[in-house]
Amino acid sequence: MDFMNEIEQTARELGELLAAETSVSSYLKATRAAQQDAAATALELRYIQLFEKLAGQEQRGEPLQREEVDEFYALKRQVQEHPLLGARDDQQAAVQALFAETAQQMTAVLGFDYTAFAR
Repeated sequence: MDFMNEIEQTARELGELLAAETSVSSYLKATRAAQQDAAATALELRYIQLFEKLAGQEQRGEPLQREEVDEFYALKRQVQEHPLLGARDDQQAAVQALFAETAQQMTAVLGFDYTAFAR
């Protein structure tokens, strides 16, 4: 097997191992549940849209309206406290930890900083 095929096969095997991890399947399940809930989706969309609007205003040097800032923080709190969105975010954190651990192990095996190389 040539070098590129070996790398591709190893990457495929790593992907399969990561996909089989409980944290990944839990994250995907939590994501689907959040996406299928219309209220959760609408809440998060309102939050994202307002964030983008306020960020754009701030970048352009425009003043922010106090009412919109208050609404933003209220929406942020609601998103954080929503059971489906919170569960999804918790599972995402677990997957990120798994991927960080995997990158550290790859660094040890390869003998160079995999994360820096991947960038």
